[in-house]
Amino acid sequence: MKMVNRVMRIALLVGTACGPAMVPGLAYAQEAGDGRASSGRLEEIIVTAQKQAENLQVVPVAVTALSKQALEDARVTNVRDLSALAPGLIVNGQSGSANLPAMQMRGITTGSTGLTVDAGITMYINNVYLGRANGSLFDLAEIERIEVLRGPQGTLFGRNSTGGAINILTKGPRGELAAKLDVSISNYAGRRLRARIDTPEWQGLSASLTYLHDEERGSVRNLTPGVAWDFTRRSNGHVGKIVSAKTLGMQNVDAVEAAVRFDNGGPLKLDYRFDYTDRKATQPGVQVLAFSEGSGGAAAKAIYAAQPALGGMNLVSTKRLGALANDMMSVNTLEVFGHSLTASLALSDTVEIKNIAAWRGFDEDVGGNDIGGGNALRDPSGSGQPYKILATVGGSPQKQRQFTNEFQITAKTRLLDIVAGAFYFVENADGIPSLFNQFSFTAIPNFDPAPRAVPYMATVARNRSIAAFMQGTLHITDRLDVTAGARITKDSRYYRDVTSAFPAGLAVKRKFKHTDWLATVTYRPTDNVMAYGKVSTGYIAGGIRSAIPFEPEELTSYEVGIKADLLDKRLRVNAAAYVSQYKNLQVTLFEKGVTFIENAGKANIKGLELEVTAAPTSYLTFGGNLAFTDFKYKEYIQVVGGVRKDVADSLIPTSRPRWTSQVFGQLSVPIENVGTASFRLDGTYRSTTRLTAKEAYASAALNDLVTLDAFWQVNARASLSDIDLGGAKAQVSFFVRNITDKKNLEFAADVGSVIVGFFRQPRTYGLDMTIEF
Repeated sequence: MKMVNRVMRIALLVGTACGPAMVPGLAYAQEAGDGRASSGRLEEIIVTAQKQAENLQVVPVAVTALSKQALEDARVTNVRDLSALAPGLIVNGQSGSANLPAMQMRGITTGSTGLTVDAGITMYINNVYLGRANGSLFDLAEIERIEVLRGPQGTLFGRNSTGGAINILTKGPRGELAAKLDVSISNYAGRRLRARIDTPEWQGLSASLTYLHDEERGSVRNLTPGVAWDFTRRSNGHVGKIVSAKTLGMQNVDAVEAAVRFDNGGPLKLDYRFDYTDRKATQPGVQVLAFSEGSGGAAAKAIYAAQPALGGMNLVSTKRLGALANDMMSVNTLEVFGHSLTASLALSDTVEIKNIAAWRGFDEDVGGNDIGGGNALRDPSGSGQPYKILATVGGSPQKQRQFTNEFQITAKTRLLDIVAGAFYFVENADGIPSLFNQFSFTAIPNFDPAPRAVPYMATVARNRSIAAFMQGTLHITDRLDVTAGARITKDSRYYRDVTSAFPAGLAVKRKFKHTDWLATVTYRPTDNVMAYGKVSTGYIAGGIRSAIPFEPEELTSYEVGIKADLLDKRLRVNAAAYVSQYKNLQVTLFEKGVTFIENAGKANIKGLELEVTAAPTSYLTFGGNLAFTDFKYKEYIQVVGGVRKDVADSLIPTSRPRWTSQVFGQLSVPIENVGTASFRLDGTYRSTTRLTAKEAYASAALNDLVTLDAFWQVNARASLSDIDLGGAKAQVSFFVRNITDKKNLEFAADVGSVIVGFFRQPRTYGLDMTIEF
């Protein structure tokens, strides 16, 4: 009750403090980016968080809906840009792949590259589940809406998740002849073009085609470009030559989406979509920040000190460097593609059936990774040969194909609403294990290492999930609803892995069965205020990593929330408080060159979330969001020398800030015979965060290094829209991201000898231009 009272007090303070200042909280309408009608009142927001179109304010789910206009105002161009646009949502890059985002929501983190490791935060494209996180960091041609659901999604959404789900909905055909062209230029040689054409409707058929090109040079120069490493012999032909890139943090993307819709006004509706993305990118520059504690760090420090005399480089700095020597960091390539067909049939005014069938896949080649910071080291024995502390080649090429089918039936009556269905998912994936994953001070013999004694074999994964779900809402009165739901899931896995202990490969099969459930009570004291209480569960299936099996993890969440439209619908306040209990926590570990997962123990997470939007006039909108997350380990078992020990009291939660926030303000003023001028200012806040090393260092300096201080990042955008071009409309916008040029760490890792990391993107600015016909 104390947490509930705290949420209510915060919401009341925000509501009474509305004025010309910006306040925490955020909500967006489906069509109007600021959520307003022309009168200045906030519009209804439509979401599909419960598998049917509903008003956000009556849905007992903590969900943020980001409309097309809202995404354009915030200049969201891919998944990475979603960070902070929903309470507590953090999206960062991570070492190992330019295509793999690391996400966090409600204290749950995700981002594993394992082929049999599921994500705690699941991703969907047009309601189709994406099996691997590797395929989620891609640019989409044109987004219609993004829904961010927070908390465990154990009943209705595709694969189970413990932290939440993100559903990206792309824009379908408009049914009328139209064309749109977006062009952008920015610093770091940024160039972006998006062209879309819609066909008129004919006999119920309409179509659209969108093309996107997006490129950027990268903000860090590589001091060692063009260095070639030939791993053809070493990999028995699976991997060829690796060439280091010119710049770090670059990207070059081409994407296309085609959509066809059949809707003749009858009961049957069909939507087909095809998307394809070709992405070439390099990881951010990984630099050495300091040396680890212990013998490994001491040895590394001595080797780095000797490098100038050996012809190597000694670039060690806690500040962001504009040029680095990542001599094995190559261009990552990613191709993502998918087909989906959604068929819906209205059996009556109250009953509808729907089927979503999809086939998707991706091909990724990461190439080389200077995980240890590169630096073009030379053999300390004086041979002059290249030398690595920690680097990888392999883990790719990786190929994944998946098929999903979801059948739904929805029924709405005055007394009872029902959503039920079945879900099927099958996935085939394979990849090449790391050819070179060195965690010692041994020189590379040459640029063309000899073949292994045992030929390389591909790792192979076959994953399948079958589920049945049902959720019903009983309308006890016009004001009081009770909802209950359940989902039965069966997961099976087959994984053949190659490790140092099993060089010829080891095949493992696992099966899991789990039942998740949900219970909710919803009460609406007035037409514009809704409160709810909910208990729900979620789980992540177990699996295998590096031929080592691990068990499922489970989460139970207790949540209360309130959603209110106040002041004649000029103020919207949505708040939630939750307590989550984690069991069999899956923890990724790295020891002796092997990455594996253990079920370490238990954790409790407590949190508060607040979203606010205010429209005091038809010209002014402001608001934002606020999230508090308190993550504590309750049990963390480590086995040292065969002895089990609970070290929960000595651990520091990493990459989990206690406070995050986003605030924005936007002023739009019509100018007669010119258009509409608007100015938007937004800022994101993140409190002090421990980036790496769960246990404290003996050195205060190292503790400070891996602790990211609280910071704000501020962005701005000025636009002139609704410019009449005689039959066409135009918009011109100037934007600046990271106005103060904040150059703090985004990622850090202690690899046992050196502490490495990369930094946030520096100030970017540019011009966006749009023409609609």
